[in-house]
Amino acid sequence: MINTSSELSTVRLELLDKKYRECLLPFLDEVGISPDIFQDPNYECSLPKHVALLEVAAKKLKRNNLGLQFGRQVLSTDFGVLGQVIRSHKTVRDIFIWLDKYFVIHQQSSSISFNISNERCSISYQIDDPSIIEKRQDTEFSIAAIHALILELAQEKPQLIRVDFTHDRPESIIEHQDFFERPVYFKQPKNCLIYKNNVLDFQLKTSNYVILDALKSYIEELHKQRSTTSDFITQLNIVISRQLGNGGTNLPRVAEEMAMSTRTLQRRLALLDIQFGEHIEELRKSMALHYITKKQCCLTDIALLLGYSEASSFSRAFKRWTGSTPGQYRKKLHY
Repeated sequence: MINTSSELSTVRLELLDKKYRECLLPFLDEVGISPDIFQDPNYECSLPKHVALLEVAAKKLKRNNLGLQFGRQVLSTDFGVLGQVIRSHKTVRDIFIWLDKYFVIHQQSSSISFNISNERCSISYQIDDPSIIEKRQDTEFSIAAIHALILELAQEKPQLIRVDFTHDRPESIIEHQDFFERPVYFKQPKNCLIYKNNVLDFQLKTSNYVILDALKSYIEELHKQRSTTSDFITQLNIVISRQLGNGGTNLPRVAEEMAMSTRTLQRRLALLDIQFGEHIEELRKSMALHYITKKQCCLTDIALLLGYSEASSFSRAFKRWTGSTPGQYRKKLHY
């Protein structure tokens, strides 16, 4: 079976989605996810599809803050072995440093960054894959989940200063203010939690060096496996997306920008069972489904962003992907 971009970056769900089974089960077919997601703790779910699942569920259930609601309920035990590692650290600082380095084990093509500045520290989250554009629910889930873990594990209550999100302000932020208990800002440069520095030295209730030491080799091996694939896929998607918006892309151009020969790129794609043309098609489809929802984007602009020289070529491709023309699709969205 040939992989496309949707299957390359994955998230290891452990026991996480089983917790939300009743809410998510009705929408699995719509985004192409197997019901195995709820049965197998080692199931690696396509990251783009899982992000889409949260977006679809939020819209269909009319729960605008679904990601936040799920995230605030998270417990360390929901993450299986990874949760055991997080629980076993000594301080909050140790958790932040570990997440900064090892988050790829849980979720590829994504990153968590830990920074200290003056009397503040921040922990930020982002999806690095440029083909994943509509991601508000995942973002709010992830930021809320990090804070929920610190609330669960730290011996003292952490003092948040503020919370930032890159996306637009939702219709109501009452739930955000209720959970974070501090100012929440939108359309900011990063998605991040900003704490007072003293949180870093808070001891954990569940610290266990024996468990941490026992799992060290397993975690290092898993990190090596998942980070190598993740880095390559993220770089590949960034290069292709940029080239599409600058007149088009092809294998030699991508190889040149990734500083490797065409033959080396072909070999690495083959190792991951990636067909280059289908990969580009998947990226274009994902980006198109986002841009088509933006009223300010005319079809000619979308076509150019996706590397089509004419709007008519884009329209034919869009109909092949969705069964509707771009105009018909927008009408269904009530535009």
